[in-house]
Amino acid sequence: MKISALDHFSDDRPLYESVRPFTRWVVDAFGPERMLWGKGDPRIVDAHLPEYGEEERELVKGDNVYELLWKK
Repeated sequence: MKISALDHFSDDRPLYESVRPFTRWVVDAFGPERMLWGKGDPRIVDAHLPEYGEEERELVKGDNVYELLWKK
């Protein structure tokens, strides 16, 4: 599941914290090992998922896409 374009339904830049319940719900549903961060400041991941550890947030911020596309 890809998380991106939070600016389409929130205007509280830079971290879009008003939609944090939504992003948390999505990550809880799919798990951080199945999430991809699409665009924007990667600090948004940290702001939206503080309950997850650094390793899990790194999965979302890029490790998952690396695994999916380049590492076999």
